[in-house]
Amino acid sequence: PLPVVASRGGRPTVEDAGRVLLEVHCLEWPLPVQAGYGRLVAVDLLHKLHDERHYGSLQALEAGIAQDVADARAWLAVQPPR
Repeated sequence: PLPVVASRGGRPTVEDAGRVLLEVHCLEWPLPVQAGYGRLVAVDLLHKLHDERHYGSLQALEAGIAQDVADARAWLAVQPPR
């Protein structure tokens, strides 16, 4: 298993198309980034950080993602190995 952060829902800061997506960011991808495209992956949702948020700007969105990554790393650090 690889540690990730994920967002499930719409993309209210970027677009409002009404689609529900699962966007996953791998914190420790072991291969060249190009090797990840077109691959089928399984995702286990282990912990919810917060409900979907709307950010007022892309800069605020980037800061929110950075905080989510820090929060996820902190949560993962105290979990027993899987």
